[in-house]
Amino acid sequence: LHSLEVSEEEFQSLKNEQGILVDFSSFPVKIITLLDKCMTAQPTDSPRFQAVLTVRGQESIFKIVETNDFKQLPHITLAFRPGNDAAVKQFLAFRLLEVKDNCTELSAELQRTKVQRDDHSIQLASCRQQLTDLREQYDRHLLEVQADAKTQRAAAHEESLKERA
Repeated sequence: LHSLEVSEEEFQSLKNEQGILVDFSSFPVKIITLLDKCMTAQPTDSPRFQAVLTVRGQESIFKIVETNDFKQLPHITLAFRPGNDAAVKQFLAFRLLEVKDNCTELSAELQRTKVQRDDHSIQLASCRQQLTDLREQYDRHLLEVQADAKTQRAAAHEESLKERA
């Protein structure tokens, strides 16, 4: 874990060394804006923004670079320091809390999904029962209609025989 904290005095030095045009209060927002450009940049974009982290031993250098057809233009270069024990523990505790929160959210979503699944299973069983009942009702009605039609044909045939006789 590497970290960087920039005080207002350190920022003034960084500003002079790298020709930064923004003031201390807007510096974090501008860094985030540049990082957003890095994340949204497509490989086919020109110029293309890139976040580059170079790690050599205990030293790590972070740069935000704009690449155009002519050259790479570094917007900012920051030297990160290895995290001390307290910083590492704080980072790990924060990440653990994030993971636990995510786990809780996923468990709640899983529970909701199980309830929905159970509700849908009950609805499906009810629909299947209704379909079975309707099929049975249809079959009974069809048999009644066929029997009535057969009776009517027989009666008509008998009536026709009576008229001939």
